[in-house]
Amino acid sequence: MSTEEEPKIDDDLYSRVQYALGEEAMRKITESTVLVVGMGGLGCEVSKNLILTGVGKLTIADTENTTMWDLGSMFVASEKDVGKPRVTVASKELSKLHPTGAPLTILTEIPTTAAELGKYDAVIWCDQTYSITNLIEVNSSIRSKTKMTWCEARGVVGFVFNDFGPQHTVLDDTGIDPVTHTITEISPLELTVDDENQLLLYPGDTFKFDSAPDDIFTIQKIVSSSSFTFSPELDLSKGKPGYITQVKLPKKLPFISLKEALDKDCCSGIASGDLTTDLQAMRNIFDKPRSELPMYMNTSFNPVTCFMGGLAAQEILKACTGKYSPIHQIYYYDGRDVVPEAVVKENSFEYSGKLDRYCSTAAVLGQDNMSRLRNNKIFMIGCGALGCEFIKNFACLGVGTGPKGFLTATDPDKIERSNLTRQFLFRNEHVGQFKSKIAQSSAKYINPTMKMMAKTSRVGVEQEQLFNDRFWNKQDTLITALDNVQARLYVDSKCLQFSKKMIDSGTLGPQAHSQVVIPKVTENYGAQRDPPEKDIPQCTLHFFPNSKEHTIAWARDWFGGSFEATYSLMDGIKNGDGTLGKEQEAQIENLVSCLRDNPSPTSCIKWGLEQFNIQFTSAMRQILKQHPIDKIDEKTGQPFWSGKLKAPHEIEFDPTNEMHTTFVKSAARVRAAMLCVNLSDFDSFAASINWKDYSSKPIVDQSSEDYQSSLLAEWNELKHKAGTINISAIEFDKDETTEGHIACITAAANLRSHCYGIPLATNAEVKKISGRIIPAMVTTTALITGLVCVEFLKLLQDGLPIEKFSNSWINVAVPQMMSSDPEPPTPQEYLTDVAANDAGPGKEERDLQVKKVFESHPLYKKTWTPWDRMEVSSKGDATLKQLFDAVERNYGIQISQLATTNGDIIYSEFNPLHASDLFQEMGFSKPVAELVSRVTSRTQEDIGTCIEFVVKGKVTDDIFLGELPLLRYKIKE
Repeated sequence: MSTEEEPKIDDDLYSRVQYALGEEAMRKITESTVLVVGMGGLGCEVSKNLILTGVGKLTIADTENTTMWDLGSMFVASEKDVGKPRVTVASKELSKLHPTGAPLTILTEIPTTAAELGKYDAVIWCDQTYSITNLIEVNSSIRSKTKMTWCEARGVVGFVFNDFGPQHTVLDDTGIDPVTHTITEISPLELTVDDENQLLLYPGDTFKFDSAPDDIFTIQKIVSSSSFTFSPELDLSKGKPGYITQVKLPKKLPFISLKEALDKDCCSGIASGDLTTDLQAMRNIFDKPRSELPMYMNTSFNPVTCFMGGLAAQEILKACTGKYSPIHQIYYYDGRDVVPEAVVKENSFEYSGKLDRYCSTAAVLGQDNMSRLRNNKIFMIGCGALGCEFIKNFACLGVGTGPKGFLTATDPDKIERSNLTRQFLFRNEHVGQFKSKIAQSSAKYINPTMKMMAKTSRVGVEQEQLFNDRFWNKQDTLITALDNVQARLYVDSKCLQFSKKMIDSGTLGPQAHSQVVIPKVTENYGAQRDPPEKDIPQCTLHFFPNSKEHTIAWARDWFGGSFEATYSLMDGIKNGDGTLGKEQEAQIENLVSCLRDNPSPTSCIKWGLEQFNIQFTSAMRQILKQHPIDKIDEKTGQPFWSGKLKAPHEIEFDPTNEMHTTFVKSAARVRAAMLCVNLSDFDSFAASINWKDYSSKPIVDQSSEDYQSSLLAEWNELKHKAGTINISAIEFDKDETTEGHIACITAAANLRSHCYGIPLATNAEVKKISGRIIPAMVTTTALITGLVCVEFLKLLQDGLPIEKFSNSWINVAVPQMMSSDPEPPTPQEYLTDVAANDAGPGKEERDLQVKKVFESHPLYKKTWTPWDRMEVSSKGDATLKQLFDAVERNYGIQISQLATTNGDIIYSEFNPLHASDLFQEMGFSKPVAELVSRVTSRTQEDIGTCIEFVVKGKVTDDIFLGELPLLRYKIKE
């Protein structure tokens, strides 16, 4: 894997993968040579994942011809390919996948000698294309040089075996970025870090100090939640450090050969939960001839093929890079829960159904469930990485091919170039087109009989006219392929409202999860919430940063104010009279600067220099003026600038300092774009700039009243020019390269870091944080969609107990594969308690009376879950009073507040308007749908004939009413 000149990685293309794997691992991948043996469904999945990830040279080998049994998972083949060599059929489509057009080599004979296999960095054998005896011999001959994986996906079971040689080097065993902590206290052998952030280091972990970057220290003992001892002793006479940064040292991981592994228990898996039995379970299946296995363990089953293909491809990437901990050494998967009981009882060793492209799936599900599958109506939200894999799987399985079956998919996004390394249905020529539309045409290519409708609308409240009650009622299953929680919660609300089955899934770099949602059987998606992300406090952001995350966030904020907000405000002023509102006054410095000089390269450089002086000289000076370097905290008696509070220092512009000039030029360049200065002219000017022509202005206190008054006076003199200025919108784009948004933010963030003594950030780090980029890999996407499809096929089988379903949590970096039964919904009581009566005469009698009312109430001891509704139906639209009376009559509840699920208040007894005589007389006589339409500004057609409300109410003053389920109001024709 060595070349004289390191190839340049295409950041735009591979940024999401690179954020998951790192630049060094990504470079190794582009230099790797890999052989995939076996081009059935599993081999095609593995190859697809390796190609998209960017493997430099991929060779595929196979000696078999395509059969009808292959088509259930071999997404690159169709009926017309039956009888043709699988390797030829596969190469035709796989060669189109590589975004940069890297060559794909095909072999029609399988290489077996050490000399032939030794030229590859890694070899993977798929679906026992070679006998176990021969595999043992090959493994023994190549293991000292070539890393090997053997992977099987046989029906509903599968396994991965790794042998990466006697001494495999793991460079990063977890994939977690090295931790940086701010030091608050330190002695030569013990230190304390900022307790606002959880200590993410453990005994044995290694780190370095910013004051001694060449020395490695080891944690000895955790003393508290924020302190630990370390060795060797730190010489503090060289200066007190401010930070520690984790250092990940390489680890040697020995592997044993295939022959040795088959004689030992070295297996891990999620199937049985009993690791000592997994190896034996695997042997019981894979040691047998195929003729001795039932059909559901002797076919190519798409979901398991996808799961094992994603998992095995990731192991090959680990072999080539040393990134992440590999499976050591056997992983066994057992998915027999998906096989219907009737198929298990039949235990057929031969397939008696129709021999077509769906026979491999029918052999697992049986004909009845196969019919349900083909006639299922699915609504999939999202056509990105997850969506592409789902569509491919659905096409292979036969979704939407029955008379009633249909797949509807929606996604408002268009294809970007960075999508091409994970969203394999898209090609370079599709960039700029709607994802859902291209996914639809690609699905037709895989399976021409699949019925699919592509929509380009976002799913949410604003689109309820398109995705109305009629639409949701028609769906059988909801599949979310989303990348944000809010959209998931909205779809979850529709699951609850219309009692729909749903499967949610998501990925984050090497991690993935899936959750099955079944009406009244499992808890809904929104029942469990991750804690919200912590925002950076404003005082930390503007005055007391202590990490590069803080300075990057500040730089992004500065960019927004200097360019995005300035354009927006100036554009709004252009047609006005020049009067400034509060928002404009806060940006007066930027507004005035737009009008001082005629837009030109010179004026833009001048402005960039002014920003340098304002942000990195004057601002730092003002902070130290307010909090002098020797300030003592009155409360603690300790120096103010200590612990996590790092004292800044001001910097003056130095034309010989590249960091300084880079900021001025990059800021000036974005400024030039905003003021419509020709960027070619600007670049020519900036390339030969003479800094001596630009003298720094005297530093002034921007917060002083005199300065603000002078700015306001200057604005009044110049505001007549606002209507004539030519200004162009600047909208931050993490992938933009013409104007240099990321370069500008990086320069600003690093200058601020320099002022505070904070480690500097790379362009990649700034792009990830400011652009909120989610690391992503096609391997984790492929494997989790495989597991989701297993659960989807279980949903077709009515009446399966909850323990037959699985929620999954995967982290291929560790590696860790966990599953659990879904949680049932949590019941809540309608009536919670009774009020305690005051002491005194008659208390006992009053208590008995209240208890009698409590126990005789229709909701006494009754419970509800989020799947339940209080139901009220009306022939025609009822009045508000009729609705309230029906709720009191049916449920014994007096409504005190009625609101839509979006928070629009229809009625509240605490609202003076609603308590008025006029509303009591007129409002309660209005039809419910009419009131909802008036309050929400939506048409009654949009509202529909089924409205859900959030209700608050009471029984009596003595009985406490708990939280209530939603009220469902149906208007019958």
